[in-house]
Amino acid sequence: MLNVSLKTKMALAGAVLFIVFSAAIAYFSISYFENKFKQSLANQQYALACAIADNIDDKLIMLRNALVAASQQLPSGIITDTDKAQRFLDERVTLHSLFDTTIFLVHTDGTIIAESPVLPERRAFDLSHREYFQKTVATGKPVISSPYISSLPDHRPVVMLTAPVFDGRGKLICILCGGMRLLGNNLLGDVASMKIGTTGYAYLAATDRTMIVHPDKTRIMKIAAAPGENKMFDRAIAGFDGSGVTVNSRGVPLLSSFRHLSATNWILALNFPTSEAYAPMYKTRQYLLGGIAAGTLAMLVIAWLVMKRLTAPLAAVTRQVETMEGLNRLDYRSLDEIGTLVAAFNRMVTAQERQQEALRESHALLQNTFASLNEAVFIVETGTRKILDYNDAVKDMFGYARGELIGTNTSCLHIDEEMSRRFGDAMLKAYEDHGFFETTYRMKRRNGAVFDSEHFVTPIYDDNNRITSHVCVVRDISERMRAEERLRESEEEFRNLVESTSDWVWKVDERGVCTYTSPRVHDMLGYTPEEVVGKMPFDFMPPEEARRVGEIFRSIADSRENITCLENVNLHKDGRRVVLETSGRPFFDGAGNLRGYRGINRDITERKDIEEQIMRLASDLQRRAADLATANRELETFSYTLSHDLKAPLAGIFISVEALIDDYAGQLDETGRFFVESIQKASGRMEELLEAMLLLARVARSEMQCEEVNLSGLAQEILLQLRMEHPERTVDWVIAPDLSATGDPRLLRSALENLLGNAWKYTQHNDGAHIEFGMTEREGETVYYVRDDGAGFPMEKAPQLFQPFQRLHRNGEFEGTGVGLATVQRIIQRHGGRIWGEGEVGKGATFYFTLGEPGAE
Repeated sequence: MLNVSLKTKMALAGAVLFIVFSAAIAYFSISYFENKFKQSLANQQYALACAIADNIDDKLIMLRNALVAASQQLPSGIITDTDKAQRFLDERVTLHSLFDTTIFLVHTDGTIIAESPVLPERRAFDLSHREYFQKTVATGKPVISSPYISSLPDHRPVVMLTAPVFDGRGKLICILCGGMRLLGNNLLGDVASMKIGTTGYAYLAATDRTMIVHPDKTRIMKIAAAPGENKMFDRAIAGFDGSGVTVNSRGVPLLSSFRHLSATNWILALNFPTSEAYAPMYKTRQYLLGGIAAGTLAMLVIAWLVMKRLTAPLAAVTRQVETMEGLNRLDYRSLDEIGTLVAAFNRMVTAQERQQEALRESHALLQNTFASLNEAVFIVETGTRKILDYNDAVKDMFGYARGELIGTNTSCLHIDEEMSRRFGDAMLKAYEDHGFFETTYRMKRRNGAVFDSEHFVTPIYDDNNRITSHVCVVRDISERMRAEERLRESEEEFRNLVESTSDWVWKVDERGVCTYTSPRVHDMLGYTPEEVVGKMPFDFMPPEEARRVGEIFRSIADSRENITCLENVNLHKDGRRVVLETSGRPFFDGAGNLRGYRGINRDITERKDIEEQIMRLASDLQRRAADLATANRELETFSYTLSHDLKAPLAGIFISVEALIDDYAGQLDETGRFFVESIQKASGRMEELLEAMLLLARVARSEMQCEEVNLSGLAQEILLQLRMEHPERTVDWVIAPDLSATGDPRLLRSALENLLGNAWKYTQHNDGAHIEFGMTEREGETVYYVRDDGAGFPMEKAPQLFQPFQRLHRNGEFEGTGVGLATVQRIIQRHGGRIWGEGEVGKGATFYFTLGEPGAE
């Protein structure tokens, strides 16, 4: 080992303390400074993002307000006079300065009325497929669209702003639109030219991840970052506003700030690479660490020089002590610390001499005690299990003379090597858990006799706290074990003789002959205890059962296992069969020889009868399941017949009637034409009924694919489709937002199509119809509803609503097959729910339904 002087150690210790103290101060100072710097920079960047976002919001709102103001100046009759509309648009100088594409008027059917600058080939161009048109028509409010590729000749990406135009009665008559190019020199282009520091930049993205504005124009209209590529961007998509450190989709660490615009669903992002943002902080850290290193080196030199001077007397004493041999007293007197150290050394030498004398006396006492103990004491090497020493009591207990076992393995004292290994494993485990080992074990004497013993083992540790050996004290407890065995037998017999038990308690000897039975045997088998004692239990069983149970008892005796719930058939004295459940255990003497069995029997005849009834019921259930499968197959056959065998002649009727009308219409009088039209209508009605029956059958048989379904979105889509199919109707609807449920999306769409379609159909005679889809709670249960103010129905006829082909209105009054609500009820039932209706004639109807666990019908 390297010999280092005390002064060097003390100098190093001082330097180490200085380094630790300085490093701690530097660490906490740098950490505090860096955290404050990062927080301040993040706050400043977020404040900048807020200011820019507010500016963009103000400009977008200004553009929208300018468009709305222009829409309110439209002269009457402009939608029918395209030249007048064109002049109006050409004169909007302010709008042309704000919008760098075109401004145009769109009719409510989606066709362009006029466009400025003039593009004649686009007049009457259909824009009804555009998202901004559909949203403006649906909401009746100004809209800022998502970015899209323009249909203009340059096909540039644009953003469209709209303003709805209403007549004096509040009806939408047209839409005024103005667009901005994403690549143009406008307020959006200003965002792309912004710089944060030297390498930082800004961009705009939509919540669907579409890039709207970016310094790299090739990224516009592309996905800004896939989910998981930019964690902070993912948080911003979810609604987060603020700053944080992230890694962008190109692997560059950034300080990013996000702010959602209030005028639209866009997100403004400012990105500042951390390599530039944190550069001043990194340089400050380098200067501080360099100063600490220089100060540490100076501290080490100064401390070494000071310690050298202070420890000079101690070094002189150390050199004197090194020349001495043995532990002799030193002759050195002084009043300083060195003199005190020498005096203490001399006292230590005196104390050591006394301790050595006491140790010799203690060793002699220990040897005398070790030899005189009545219990056998062994000292054993733990790793090898070699016997190092033992006392004279071993001869009396094991038969080995003093010294005969020294160096031998402890396995010679165990019954076999396996038992010795288990003893050693249990001992090491006990050291880990308790620090000592205490157990009872069977040991072997020199003459081969086996006896019960009690062990108490204590480990011996070396200076490194490792177990090197152990002391094992062994006590012969054979007499005590025999006494305990006799007491245990007495206690067991006493418990078995308790007459209050409802079970049959018995005891047989090693031959299987019954030596005791409780009176309960009479209740079970009809025999008195006197008739059973002296016989074998197998005498009361059928021959085959007796052989089976006998084999089980013999195997239990060999394996020394207990008898647990052994069912066996016995014969009652009157000849009937009784099923018993047997539990018991074999018992042995001290030498391990089988002495017999003790146990109890319980009458389980009634339970077995019930189990047989359950099996018969299970068989009946399987038969019923097979019948149900057959019925399902027959239903499929019936559906096939409807879809093929019945449709074929129906198609023939259709063709024949059409041919009759085409070829003989001139030869038919009014009565003939009436009958032909009646056949045609009846055939159409029959085809509708067949399709409705097939739909009902498919709903009952189709396999469900369950997932989270946006019910509000489905309702919105269905009502928009109905409005497009019936543009002549004015219907107002209210849909509760964010309603969702778990279920099959295809089946739930069919259910909502039927319910909302009925509401649309039965309000067709209302001028200002109202339809509502929402959710409420009743008795802690979520209940969805579809409400209308249409024709309604009398409540006394509500039970007929969900029966197939049961209609509460005449065919001429409202069209339909009468299967729609039956189909809805089947869909709701397949989702574990229920449906009911409430209504009043002339005041509308409300249909309520619940959705439980899908498939729990």
